[in-house]
Amino acid sequence: MASANKRYVVQEGDCISSLAETWGLLPDTLWDANQDLKSLRKNPNVLFPGDELIVPEKSLKNCPAETDQHHRYVRKGVPTKFRLVLERFQQPLKNKQYLLSVDGKNYEGTTSATGLLEVSLPPNAREGVLRIPDEHIECELQFGFLDPLDELAGTQARLQNLGYYHGELDGEANDEFQGGLQAFQSDFGLPVTGELDDATKQKLFAEHDEEHDFPASSAAPPDQPASAQQDDDIVPDEDGVPTEEEDAAVFAELDRRGEG
Repeated sequence: MASANKRYVVQEGDCISSLAETWGLLPDTLWDANQDLKSLRKNPNVLFPGDELIVPEKSLKNCPAETDQHHRYVRKGVPTKFRLVLERFQQPLKNKQYLLSVDGKNYEGTTSATGLLEVSLPPNAREGVLRIPDEHIECELQFGFLDPLDELAGTQARLQNLGYYHGELDGEANDEFQGGLQAFQSDFGLPVTGELDDATKQKLFAEHDEEHDFPASSAAPPDQPASAQQDDDIVPDEDGVPTEEEDAAVFAELDRRGEG
């Protein structure tokens, strides 16, 4: 009789990729064995502490081979893709050199035209440091610690990563959290309620968890200074300004009175 599948309670920092690596499974095998959790969490690498996983038994694979010969077998591995969009003031940090150190290993490259950084990392990667030299940016990273958006701590973390919240990730709807939520709603044209409604959730997910379009930059063209652009946009208001003929008449009258 086959042994029953074992169960595992998700801990902070766990994700499907790291757990599959621990148990010698492919991530898709582990994820597909947990359809209820798959429907609830959507993203295999955004789990919540306390979630329960079914760990399936490994299946055996037979590989026919000739006897009296040497054969080499390679275990299939699946690296984890780390993807991060870098932006500032809702504009992408495009074509920027990055230096990434993860668990003692160094990676470097250049962001895409949309500010995307994409690196293949070991499934059990835990923490790292990202540097963007041209922008004087240095930040610490943790992998597997982002909570789902449906959890308040997950909303706080996303607002924090986008620069709208600077408090603790404690899952408490305090004044600082509501203020950050209102600022986010205002910047993205949502009703400013301070409430985490469906429209705010969808926009927060799109801006944080997905590649997205950026608003058109309001910066002046490279060959035109900002001051010149502003001057061109201003329509002179000449209402009430005397004409040259009126000015001449006024000066003539002043001369006649001896006041010029």
